[in-house]
Amino acid sequence: MKKRSTKHLKELTKKAVNYYFENSNNSLKHISKKFNINTEMLSDAIGKEIKKRFDNSFSRRMARL
Repeated sequence: MKKRSTKHLKELTKKAVNYYFENSNNSLKHISKKFNINTEMLSDAIGKEIKKRFDNSFSRRMARL
């Protein structure tokens, strides 16, 4: 099996995270199989995206004032 590059894995993870937010009724296991990445990597990426979205949210920005 050919080893995948870090750039390719990041692209796959980004696509998987977008897919998760569009279709959140699917399990992480199903999404990881679909995009051929491990569940830990997917879970970490989703957690980072949720944190990023929270930090950029309007209520969060208003709370900082």
